[in-house]
Amino acid sequence: MEHINGIPLGFLFSEIGLPKHLSDMASTSTGKGPSDKEREDIYKLLEEYESELPVLQAKILLCRTLLSPVRQLPFDIMAQIFEEYMATTASRNPWAVLCQVCVSWRDIALAHAPLWLDLCVSAKPDGTVEGSMEPPEGRAAAAHAWVKRVRTCAWSLKVLGRKAHNSNAPNVDAPGNGTLLHSLLTPDAIDNLQYLHLAGSLDISGLGTVTYPGVASVVSNTAGSNLLQQGYPSLPALKKAVLPNLHGVIHRTHFPWPQLTHLYLGTQLTFEESIPIFRQSINLQRACIHYQSGDTMAIRSVDFMQTDTIPLPNLTDLTFLGNAPLGNFINYGFTWPNLENLRLWQYPTPFWSDASKRLIRSTTRLHITTLELGGSFTLFTPCIEACPNLTYLVLEPNSTTYGELFHFFTYGAGGLNLPRLQFLSVYCNLSVGYELNLDWVLEEGLAEMLASRSPGHAPYLGCAVLKCFLLRVSLGEFSDPIAIRAARVLAQFKDVMDVTLIRGNAPSVHQVPPGGLDHWDRGLGKFLDGLWTYGKD
Repeated sequence: MEHINGIPLGFLFSEIGLPKHLSDMASTSTGKGPSDKEREDIYKLLEEYESELPVLQAKILLCRTLLSPVRQLPFDIMAQIFEEYMATTASRNPWAVLCQVCVSWRDIALAHAPLWLDLCVSAKPDGTVEGSMEPPEGRAAAAHAWVKRVRTCAWSLKVLGRKAHNSNAPNVDAPGNGTLLHSLLTPDAIDNLQYLHLAGSLDISGLGTVTYPGVASVVSNTAGSNLLQQGYPSLPALKKAVLPNLHGVIHRTHFPWPQLTHLYLGTQLTFEESIPIFRQSINLQRACIHYQSGDTMAIRSVDFMQTDTIPLPNLTDLTFLGNAPLGNFINYGFTWPNLENLRLWQYPTPFWSDASKRLIRSTTRLHITTLELGGSFTLFTPCIEACPNLTYLVLEPNSTTYGELFHFFTYGAGGLNLPRLQFLSVYCNLSVGYELNLDWVLEEGLAEMLASRSPGHAPYLGCAVLKCFLLRVSLGEFSDPIAIRAARVLAQFKDVMDVTLIRGNAPSVHQVPPGGLDHWDRGLGKFLDGLWTYGKD
């Protein structure tokens, strides 16, 4: 018996509902075609059935959709998937992507507050906002809709100011067109705002008229100082600040310095201009200061007239990028009695003094980079000698005396006494200019140092066992033979100590996170913490 899609023809003819004369015609074969009357009836039926087909197909699709595996996922799992998408997508309008897939996805996205915690608006030269986002509620209600979605969650705002001539700048997702920026920032709208990022030209944005009562973290990377003529935003709850382009005229009155716990200062301020900031920031816990590397003479010329002592008792983590004028801080009467973590890049040696050494005596973790300075390892030994309680040390020197450097770290026998040292990472830049006659000195010094701090000798010498040693050797023809010999030395200790050889060149300077400067809690703090693990990659 013949079949159509697995269904017997006899069943189709009897149950499909065709008129009897057409069913009889279909079930028998007479060798004759339909008459004109029958042909007319068939065309009418065909037109009727074809008009019903889209409705049937829609019903079939709906039924299949209801059986889709994705509908079996709980809403909380879908919300987590959406969060991952938001964190990785390159779309300028990811909210629209999620909300336009289907009603179910739209409901989940609108109800899940964490998807709406980061708002970026672009300010035109006339102080109005622009953007491409069209929220479900419509442009006029965009700001209120956004606040409604974040509800009681802490959210962040990034404002990008544009100059009048910057006509080619890309659109930025933002609610509304032709609306004054500061008019959107009503007390209700900013009640739970905790992160504020200001960038670009914001001279006429009206932000100076706004008080942000809950903002605890700010990034201010504004261009020009005209914003100050209209007043700077009031930030009474500010705790953490990233200020890469802070101008000298702003710092005395526009920030609540005494309550700051985290501070990044960029290259716009000179050393002398930054001193009033530190004199007021008495509750600092972490600080990162980027002085210009070429500003050595300017720092030398400062007139040291400060005689009273300014203690920063809570400061435990300090990073200097560019110059590190520790001696000048001493001359200005600063003390950091509880400093634990210190990172120094390209610091100038003329400013080291006995007072400088006393300033960092409490340091237990030290990271020094002198890759752009060159010279002997003695360039930075005053800093190391000033920290007798070191437990963690990372060195990235540009030296030709690595054998002597390792002898310097040999405990006892005239070597440096760092009795508590447990982690040591050294980058050996054996590139052009390295003297091959020092090859064996490096190997010999390395063996002596590891032996003195090994489990078999350290207890008898009175020092801690070196728990981890990382040796990074640069790439190149001068480095290959040294790396092979260093590997032989490390192999002698691998059974009793954690020793590792890594091949690769170090970055010249670690100064800015790969994605650019952001809030302490959203990139900068993690970036600085990651510098301690440099060499493990």
